[in-house]
Amino acid sequence: MIYKLKVIKDEREYRQALAKQRELMESGSELGSDDLRRLEVLTVLIEKYEKERFEIGNPDPIEAIKIRMEDKGMKQRDLATLLSSPTVASEILSRKRNLSLSMMRLLSKHLDIPVKIFLNHIPEQVKKQKGMLSRALINELVKKGWIREDDIPAREVNDEWLREIFPQKRFYDFTFGTGNSAYFRRQLRRNATVNPLALKIWQYKALERGARKRSGDYDRSRLTVAKLRELARLSGEPDGVKNSGRTLAELGIRLVILPHLKKTHIDGAAMLMPESNTPLIALTLRYDRVDHFWFSLFHELGHIIKHLGEKRRLIFDDLEILDCETQEEREANEFARDMLIPNREWQKFYREGKGDYSPVSVEKFARKLGISPAIVAGRIRYETNNYRILSQTVGYNQVRKAFYEEYFR
Repeated sequence: MIYKLKVIKDEREYRQALAKQRELMESGSELGSDDLRRLEVLTVLIEKYEKERFEIGNPDPIEAIKIRMEDKGMKQRDLATLLSSPTVASEILSRKRNLSLSMMRLLSKHLDIPVKIFLNHIPEQVKKQKGMLSRALINELVKKGWIREDDIPAREVNDEWLREIFPQKRFYDFTFGTGNSAYFRRQLRRNATVNPLALKIWQYKALERGARKRSGDYDRSRLTVAKLRELARLSGEPDGVKNSGRTLAELGIRLVILPHLKKTHIDGAAMLMPESNTPLIALTLRYDRVDHFWFSLFHELGHIIKHLGEKRRLIFDDLEILDCETQEEREANEFARDMLIPNREWQKFYREGKGDYSPVSVEKFARKLGISPAIVAGRIRYETNNYRILSQTVGYNQVRKAFYEEYFR
């Protein structure tokens, strides 16, 4: 059957064109032959169809992956090799796992899919996953007392059910509104899937608790280096962790302790309350250590001072992700380190230690600065990448009990 060159209008004609293209490419036609000219024209027609198919509207990235795999003659095992995991490949194709940014870059390069197809689709992924109310998440919410067993929807989660369960409109609109979706782009992890619904529920509850707190008026100019160092020295007091919320409230910042939900993978968040613009720090205490508490607290303070405003009202933080740091995260990390331990003091202590950091030397240095030894121990463990040392000094199992009513209620 003779193949006639024509504009490609549907998938059947597209596959016929691909078959003819492969046939011509494998025929070994010489330059200037009729077959080569036919191949050139056919290639232009195929590229035109592919461009229209992939760039009109907001194409689904998983379908784009499947189409490209078919075009290239790839099987699922080939995708597994590309992603270095058969499980990941299977979960991606079955839509059980979100694509991480590194996966997007890899697939874009090897499957010739425009990156914007993936990026433009992220808000849609979040929107579609509103219905991800798994039995495990239901059990968590019921156990925490955030919903009742009677409140569980019989079918897919929708806006009507969410508004009924989470009735405070200003918090609902801020949390579940479409404008909030962009913030979840930062939650993509390399080896885990964030559940957007769980994250939004956690955010709503943090705002709800924050509204019950009381604080003075916030004035950024009051957060001087001297005032922040004074807050850091609070860590050296016996009840410093417990009293940190009161000190922050005097500065116009509210502190909320709210355990994380599974598949949210966050240590805390910095946000501006709807309507009032009052800064709110919400910590999960995912790791019950004194050093982690103070670093997380000052990290979020860094975001409040440096990054939050009219254009950016919310930042979630997973402090485990070190290889995906943004400029904002690097700035917040540097801010926390310098406010807790002045850089000049740290450099002098670190050089003099020469790798021999005993609990006695840590205690002495901490006492000199007026801060908790746990902060110094945590910094040493991080800088040396040795988490086997000073484990008795970082303050395990001391933070959650200081916030017992908030954390366990």
